[in-house]
Amino acid sequence: MKRSLLFTCLALALVACGFNSRAADQPPRIAAPEVAALLDQGMDVLFLDTRTDRDWSRSEVKITGAERVRSSAEITRIIDTTAKDRPIVTYCA
Repeated sequence: MKRSLLFTCLALALVACGFNSRAADQPPRIAAPEVAALLDQGMDVLFLDTRTDRDWSRSEVKITGAERVRSSAEITRIIDTTAKDRPIVTYCA
């Protein structure tokens, strides 16, 4: 009984912390050096700034040309209307 309860608590904690493997339908993650390499190659990268209004207004760092998005519906619209071969990078910090 204790072992089962411990396992359940651990599983819930991992889910709450976002510890899970990437699902097949989720886009891959990309690190800053990889983005820099794309830009160095001349790729037209679309940056989507997903920060909250509060975080965005307090930040001194903003990527020139990035599109600010405030909802998943906006993200979906942008993805649906962007060329499929254009890399899209979302960021929130």
